[in-house]
Amino acid sequence: MEEPARHSSSWVSSANIAAGDAVPSIDFLWRPGYVYCFGAGPTEFSSLTTDKVQLNVGSSVTISGSVTDLSPYKPGVPAVGMPINLTYTGSDGVTHDIMTVYTNSQGQFSYTWVPWIKGVLTITASSAGNANYLAPDNIYWPIYVQQAQSLVPILEGIVVILVIVAVAVPISVYISSRPKPKPASETKP
Repeated sequence: MEEPARHSSSWVSSANIAAGDAVPSIDFLWRPGYVYCFGAGPTEFSSLTTDKVQLNVGSSVTISGSVTDLSPYKPGVPAVGMPINLTYTGSDGVTHDIMTVYTNSQGQFSYTWVPWIKGVLTITASSAGNANYLAPDNIYWPIYVQQAQSLVPILEGIVVILVIVAVAVPISVYISSRPKPKPASETKP
């Protein structure tokens, strides 16, 4: 029997190389009548969510999601060990890094983060892929971060109530302890 020939194929164009893009490549064995392909497979973000959609500045929020392998061999299985870049974009349009995390054996990732900026923040999960998986399309999730309510109005309300009580109690004690006037019929002419 003839030894199968090993070939390498990749989707390379001068535009990809000039742009510095990652170029996926596939190695395959050729046996007459069969083509076996090995390489990074397609993926997609199955979910991205947070445990809160509205929170105060300085409060924590847990960002979680999952990635699915879309390879024809085993579609729908978890994408394991895939790097996920978490970022946020503020109301000003500026994007900031949060953290890079990795998917676990179930294709899930999670990170607890404390935002220190207020407004509508759009959390983005992205990935450049790795040797096993191609990069999925980015996925987005908005949250609203508001300034924490000040305790000053609450404390002012408590002080007002204490002042009212401090004034009202002595007045009520004074009124209740005053001698009662005698009825007019009991007075002598």
